[in-house]
Amino acid sequence: MGFSKSILTLCFVLSIFGSYTVQGQIASDLLVIANEIGSTNLTKKQVIAYAKGEKNFWPNSKKVVIVLPSAKSEIAEAVALTVYKTNSGGMQKYWLSLIFQGRADPPVFLGNDEETIRFIEKNKGAIGFISAKNKSKANDYLIEVKTD
Repeated sequence: MGFSKSILTLCFVLSIFGSYTVQGQIASDLLVIANEIGSTNLTKKQVIAYAKGEKNFWPNSKKVVIVLPSAKSEIAEAVALTVYKTNSGGMQKYWLSLIFQGRADPPVFLGNDEETIRFIEKNKGAIGFISAKNKSKANDYLIEVKTD
């Protein structure tokens, strides 16, 4: 096979894998879970927009309920960096600013993955993040996150 055919084959293979879907993953160590949001997959950009309070309703008209890890959670820093591009303190300041401006309802801050899973199970329209190591505990609520 010539050089140009090799390059074309490589480009084809990369294009196939360029828009891959990873079940639930927004980052290598974070999964996205949600309950009855009107979709079972979102792009990373959509997940971030919902998690930042930029959209208040799902496509099925249910109110978005955001669940975030509290500062004591083991995934707080990962969520803060992945979604808000800051640390957990910056994530909380971000939300305080939105709330005081009257632009959003406050998110629910929970201390661990188990609390997050239980909350999402009981609340339609809720979206949150858990550690990838707890994937099996939340299979029914995993959202497929597509690259943008």
